Amino acid sequence: MSIVHRSLIVALCLLLPTAAQARSQATPAQQREQQVAQLLRTAADQPAQLRAWLQAMPKGGDLHNHLSGSVYAEDYLQWASEDGACVQLDDLSLRAPPCGNGQEPARNLATRNAALYGRVVDALSMRKFLPSPSQPTGHGQFFGTFGKFDAVVRARVADTVAAVLEQAARDRVPYVEIIANPPQMDEAARQMQSLPWKGDDDAANLRALQDALPPLVQDAQRALADTDARCAACCTATSPMRVPAARSPTATCLTCCACCRSRWCSGRWRWRMH
Repeated sequence: MSIVHRSLIVALCLLLPTAAQARSQATPAQQREQQVAQLLRTAADQPAQLRAWLQAMPKGGDLHNHLSGSVYAEDYLQWASEDGACVQLDDLSLRAPPCGNGQEPARNLATRNAALYGRVVDALSMRKFLPSPSQPTGHGQFFGTFGKFDAVVRARVADTVAAVLEQAARDRVPYVEIIANPPQMDEAARQMQSLPWKGDDDAANLRALQDALPPLVQDAQRALADTDARCAACCTATSPMRVPAARSPTATCLTCCACCRSRWCSGRWRWRMH
């Protein structure tokens, strides 16, 4: 054995105790971090395992949640089916009933026309999105979907809240701030459009609306307070499991009952107007 080889062996022997000592000196937090890092490396090449692992990981709060943009397209299509809504065939948007020319009833669409159902899911979401001349960016596709399901959202606010909170619970997100415009915003916009607009005179424009705005604001406040009250009442119920899984608005209440039974349910949430 050469002198060089003997020197390398001696050096390695000297380093081994040092490495072992370094491992033994790691704090419990550092050891846990190393274990988690190893789990991540193991799951990195296995998408299903990685998704399950990340979904179960505790999260922080969701502080900027646009209500209508946080629901799966399949949920919107289910509600459209139940409500007798329609699919606008030229742009694959959802429209309020009754259905007319150029529209397909959404009722039982998944079983009646699976191909069209799949195309609508793609149109209402980012699923299978690829840039094209008509839609070159994902940004355009994402924000272009909101108007396509708005007709369903307006009729299903409580169910939409329920779906968002249920998804947050599955993702172990303990707090959600929901951003949404109440339906009264549409009425305010219609009234504004019917009034003569006076250029840049914002004060004069506001005076023309000042009598109409307070009732609309009060209606919006009552609607949001009613949703909050249903949640609070449900969480104080003695037998929350008995609350029926009914359609809007008790769906929100049912979700809140689930939150009362689970540490990792999004039992804390509040509205933000946008």
